Amino acid sequence: MGEMIVTRLLIVFLALIGLAACQAPQDRAYAILAEAAERGDISGAQSLRVGDDEPVRLLAEGVDEASRFRLASLSKIFTQIALLRLADQGELNLDQSLSSLRPGLTADWAEVVSVRQLLNFSSGLPRDLDDETGGVRFDATGHALAFMDAQGHLAPDYTPGTRTRYSNLGYMHLGAVIEAVTGQTYADAIDALVIRPASLVDTGFGVDHLGQGRHLNGYEGDPLVLVSDHPIAQRYSTGGLHGSIRDLELLSREILNPGFLSDAAQREFFTQFGRPDARDPSYVLATGHVPGFTHAWLIAREPALAIVSLNNRVEGELRQIPDIITRSGAVLYPAIAERSGRYRPVEADGWITISDFDQITDQPILPKLSAMIEAVLSGDTNASRDATMRLHGYEPDTASASDLEDFAGFTGAYVRIAADFGPFHPIAWRMDGERLQIYLESADGQRGIHFAAAPSEADPTVTDSLSLGTYGFEP
Repeated sequence: MGEMIVTRLLIVFLALIGLAACQAPQDRAYAILAEAAERGDISGAQSLRVGDDEPVRLLAEGVDEASRFRLASLSKIFTQIALLRLADQGELNLDQSLSSLRPGLTADWAEVVSVRQLLNFSSGLPRDLDDETGGVRFDATGHALAFMDAQGHLAPDYTPGTRTRYSNLGYMHLGAVIEAVTGQTYADAIDALVIRPASLVDTGFGVDHLGQGRHLNGYEGDPLVLVSDHPIAQRYSTGGLHGSIRDLELLSREILNPGFLSDAAQREFFTQFGRPDARDPSYVLATGHVPGFTHAWLIAREPALAIVSLNNRVEGELRQIPDIITRSGAVLYPAIAERSGRYRPVEADGWITISDFDQITDQPILPKLSAMIEAVLSGDTNASRDATMRLHGYEPDTASASDLEDFAGFTGAYVRIAADFGPFHPIAWRMDGERLQIYLESADGQRGIHFAAAPSEADPTVTDSLSLGTYGFEP
């Protein structure tokens, strides 16, 4: 890995760190990033900001604050912000159907799927366009609306709103919503709704040729090889933007500033971006990958926290980058918890005390839910993924690669919480309407988590909705 280039501020920062036992939380959080960079697990531009402090950066050789990275799926945050600002302006409602905003999209399913369901990945749409399509196509004016209106044959394959699944296609449809509502191209609309209001200077759309104008090439593998020589514009509103570390720092701050988003829109941002079951929205962890570029972006509200990791030279396992950012953030905000207050299950709230899953009154969904929880507590990531899939009615041996990937993603978060803050054991259960909730407490009695699953109407032994609540994870 190349020698690290550090600003004078960063040199002072490092000089103040001292021994690990004496480190302040900010120092410990930064040290996680610095150690990962030293190992070569991250390499590019890293930034950490706490509260109103100035961000502290870690820049690799050949990278500065204005270097432009392909943002990959971090582009989805810009798409969402644009839609939330249009909602603030009264131009659309998040509960409107897709067809009400896109008259040219005549598919029956578009009358049912809402903007909100597209935002939170619960639309049921496939992950991507047809393989034969290759990517979004633009007309002579730079619009993709007509092309996206012609994609009605790619329909949801489960009832919209019943569960979540990552969908690039869904966010492409949102890009077309932005075009339909504003009359502008996606690129011009993002410039008007996000880039200029947030005073960003290095962000834009659709640069397909790299290596010039501060646009970095991307490398992967051991040894590193150039892998970023493919077009990016065709990824459209799901992954076609580029930007710099200083621009994402600015946008992280702007998202939390009154006036950029209304209170309602800010709450939607922290609730809806891939976290449809969140009841106490507090943070967003977004990730992105295209060949040569792998990123993670953590924004939290209370405490105010932003960690940005933009990487264009990745030697190790790409999927560890979000884990590194999560570990860094958890130093300041343990478990990146939805709830910071300590909640204890009490009889008045309908909880029944237990010490083992066998003490729960027989419920059709209990065998698969308890098997999933036991797998998570065991720390076995593959077993946890498989048990979670079975809980959702999937058979891992016959599941598609995309479904395996999706389930591995959110199940990994459960395993990390159990491993980092446990061990946990069951202490109570209750029925919350039709949802079976099981509450688990840490061995030291300071933290709790609960899993909740509602039985599917089609098969009461599986669920369409699984959620996790966390309690007592104080900074």
